Amino acid sequence: MAGTVNRWRERSVLARNFLLDGLASVLPRPSAAPGEKQAVMVVRLDVIGDFVLWLDAAAALRQRYPAERYRLVLVGNALWTDLAAQQPFFDQVVPVNLGRLLRDPGYRFELWRRLRALRCEVALNPTFSRHFPCDDAVMRVCGARERIGFAGDFANQRPWEMAISNRWYTRLIPAAQGQLMELERNAEFVRGLGVASFRPGLPELVVAEELPAALAGERYYVVVPGAGKALRQWPLERYAALMERIWDTYRIKAVICGAPGEEALGRRLRELVPEPVQAVYLTGATTLAGFAAVIKGSELVLANESSAIHLAAAVGTRSVCLTGGGHYGRFVPYCLESSGPLPVVLEHRMACFNCNWDCIYPCRDAAAPCLAGITVDEVWGAVRNLLDRS
Repeated sequence: MAGTVNRWRERSVLARNFLLDGLASVLPRPSAAPGEKQAVMVVRLDVIGDFVLWLDAAAALRQRYPAERYRLVLVGNALWTDLAAQQPFFDQVVPVNLGRLLRDPGYRFELWRRLRALRCEVALNPTFSRHFPCDDAVMRVCGARERIGFAGDFANQRPWEMAISNRWYTRLIPAAQGQLMELERNAEFVRGLGVASFRPGLPELVVAEELPAALAGERYYVVVPGAGKALRQWPLERYAALMERIWDTYRIKAVICGAPGEEALGRRLRELVPEPVQAVYLTGATTLAGFAAVIKGSELVLANESSAIHLAAAVGTRSVCLTGGGHYGRFVPYCLESSGPLPVVLEHRMACFNCNWDCIYPCRDAAAPCLAGITVDEVWGAVRNLLDRS
């Protein structure tokens, strides 16, 4: 009964937003002033790791639309727009609260009014796995004369949604079939815009924040045990055992980090770590820019496949990534040549890899078997290899 009610609620919200967007799409839209730079809107409403991986392509967009002729406006997820505003590519950053966008019709309509007032003549949606009620909806209502998107896949929307939303674009850039690492997928979009020679490289993140005073001048490594869902998280007991080995061998302080909402997870890990191990607890205690600064100042990042791994790569910090098979090959491993430190990726290969985290095993509150199969000894070997170099 509860499932039926939830489905009807979801459908009613989707229908309400669809009708609201149709009304917003015909709102008056001011014309550009004479001599004004042409405004180009770029829409990215996905999560932190996706944004960091996209920074290499964002730099190419700035070259495609140079600052002397174009005003580049980023419409982004409010989770990371404070960090985006510190990057040199964007003239304006518009934060979007996705929860309110989906639930609050007043917020949604006001956002649409603001976006139409930007007078953008070109709108780009470089997201491969588009989302019908979010980034696709922005393209529908923004009023841009030219609206370019990715042909994309069905990871975040159903076929009938894509059949409708495809009509909201003036051009869709074809996507190569099969699995591509996200850096190459982002480069594919840039090449589709006419930059034929563009090839993917390691993203570079500008970090403007300072280290917390407790870490200034200290030697430390970062542990990030969260990954959004329990089935994507390596068991905490194994993190604790690994942290004990690192302390016994190297006497390096651990810094336990994580996003707001993961405080309980971080506390459980801290409680599992034996008393002699020195650990600083910062879960939920920093801004995203501050978290990036902590990662940049560390000797090593140890984490599940999450934004922490991509942040480490973008600021030049070595990392060990513990990944399952849900999206294997799309976000890690990094498939490129680079002089910077690429994540060292550990996995337990299974026949059911690339399941889009629709796990066939009962693992609602525990790590999926493909992640639980990674042993402490395997991770310890990768950690020692990196720390011995330093």
